[in-house]
Amino acid sequence: MTLRETYIAVMGRVEGVKLVVTRLYPRGIAPIHFDRWLPALAPSYELLTDWHGHRITWEKYTARFREEILGSPEAMAALRHIIDLARTKDVWLICWEKAPPCHRFLLLEIARELSELMKVRIQGGI
Repeated sequence: MTLRETYIAVMGRVEGVKLVVTRLYPRGIAPIHFDRWLPALAPSYELLTDWHGHRITWEKYTARFREEILGSPEAMAALRHIIDLARTKDVWLICWEKAPPCHRFLLLEIARELSELMKVRIQGGI
């Protein structure tokens, strides 16, 4: 099985465990369309504000996001659980952005690093 990514507009096309990793609850999307909302795996409000306000580069965003996730016991526990779940199921990380840059691609990178020891196949999106 695999850990993959996609975006909200097409999440109805994928099969498996659908995990929305947005900071804010995905308004207008009924909870029956996904399995769980995990705001702990989203960037902080401060980071989002700096990024959307063009105050930081993608490189700075990446460094700060990694710092936030790696420094959060809640986020790391969620990622480890997701990696473990991907041993037996297809698991999708879902956000609003259609393509990079988006933090879900960074989450996949972090998951790849963690999964090296866990031996789970990690792929890109659709």
